[in-house]
Amino acid sequence: MAATPIDNDARAQQLARAIASDIQLYNKQKIEEALINDNFFDALGKRSWKAATCSAAA
Repeated sequence: MAATPIDNDARAQQLARAIASDIQLYNKQKIEEALINDNFFDALGKRSWKAATCSAAA
């Protein structure tokens, strides 16, 4: 199933909040450690972002 493009700013912001919320929900411990160690993006890596965006688009 192809994802529908988002052409509405409010919908894009809503989707971004949902993606960020999912990442936080499923990676709470990892995020807390990353913030302490100042390596947030390295700790989560591209895999977390890609998984979250793929699940949100479904």
